[in-house]
Amino acid sequence: MVSVLTNILPYSEIAERAIIGAIMLDPPSFNRVADLDVHDFFVPLHSKIWAAAHDLVREDQPIDIILLADRVGDKHLPNLTSYLESVTTTTNIEHHASQVRECAAKRRLAAIGDTLRRQAMSDDTPACTASSEAMEALQTVFADQSKFYHISEAAKAWIMAAQKRYEDPDNARSLGVPTQVQLLNDALSYGGFARGHMSVIGAESSRGKTALLDIPIALSAARAGQHVALATLEDDGRAVFCRALSSTVNIQNRQLQQEVVGDTEWQRVTASVAEIAKLPIHLFDRVPGGVDKLCAIIRRHCQEHRCDLIGIDYLQYIQAGVKTEGRTAASEYVISRIAALARELPDTATVLLSQYRKLSDGDKRPTDDDLRDANAVRYYAHAILHIWQPPQSDGSWRVLLLTKNKNGPVGPIPVRWQPRFVTYSDAEPEHMHAFEQAGIAE
Repeated sequence: MVSVLTNILPYSEIAERAIIGAIMLDPPSFNRVADLDVHDFFVPLHSKIWAAAHDLVREDQPIDIILLADRVGDKHLPNLTSYLESVTTTTNIEHHASQVRECAAKRRLAAIGDTLRRQAMSDDTPACTASSEAMEALQTVFADQSKFYHISEAAKAWIMAAQKRYEDPDNARSLGVPTQVQLLNDALSYGGFARGHMSVIGAESSRGKTALLDIPIALSAARAGQHVALATLEDDGRAVFCRALSSTVNIQNRQLQQEVVGDTEWQRVTASVAEIAKLPIHLFDRVPGGVDKLCAIIRRHCQEHRCDLIGIDYLQYIQAGVKTEGRTAASEYVISRIAALARELPDTATVLLSQYRKLSDGDKRPTDDDLRDANAVRYYAHAILHIWQPPQSDGSWRVLLLTKNKNGPVGPIPVRWQPRFVTYSDAEPEHMHAFEQAGIAE
């Protein structure tokens, strides 16, 4: 059947083959994509193989190439062998599963479009009836992509992850994405910014929000092997790179922005440039048309690449892109959409920067009420962090104020601030002493 939406029914044979090869290479990986339906596969043989794999699991038998061939027919054994030979890792099996689901949904939509066209053209079927039947079919398609699941699935996922962490704690994935500020990692619930959640960092203009995101959070994570995506809506990628280079070679950021490098510095700079250029950091520096477009761009990136950390700089650059009643409603829509996206990405920590609605009075201690759209931020954020330079500071140290931290403590954290190299790090002993003497530890 030819669709009215496309002349070629969408499918990905590569993704389907990768899934089949992966479950034969590593049978436990079947559990990671077990919700795939036989009808999600376009190639008939792949549907048969998937049904056979389900039967073997249900019968508590291994997903073995010989047993699969016995179920689908011995003549297909060479095909099964070729699937196994073409796969070397199961790392991307969830990504391939999402491709298969997306293609299957598009095929169902195409079929619904054809049904609607035929019914609308039929003399004995009123157009309103055709539309109603098509909408019911569309709702069924969308429901197929999101289902309730039994608590045993959560229990199974937890025990598998806990067992892996117990047996090999050094190689287990961190629950949070850590920063280079150890006191902050110790305070945050999961040893870093929580995966699957949105955290918000607020500060006055030019107080170092971007520097905190770019260096001790993003650059540090990338150097630890985490994959980072930065939506730098205020600055371009060049500015992000210069900050990273400045903190690496200890040359003033302003000097690097002006592309001024001395003879004695050149070799050190070029070596650091080469090192930074290899880090797993992706940048997006164009202001999107609206939050839903930005979310689509981020979602697609996370489908195509592993992504441990997303940084968005910053909230006030993002428009709602839909009609709302007033600025407050628009901002709440933006924040809610980003928070919902963060929940969609359980392996990714999302960090959103935000301006204050007004400058603080003098050097007063900031609160969540200083944030623009404070009510929405408080409601949706997993953690809220403020940057504060108290009046007792000589400029070499600042305070990170945790005012919301689900399942963890709140309070002030002193950090070292190096404005020439636009970076933060753990406080030195003299900073800790000044912090304690200032009486702001509580």
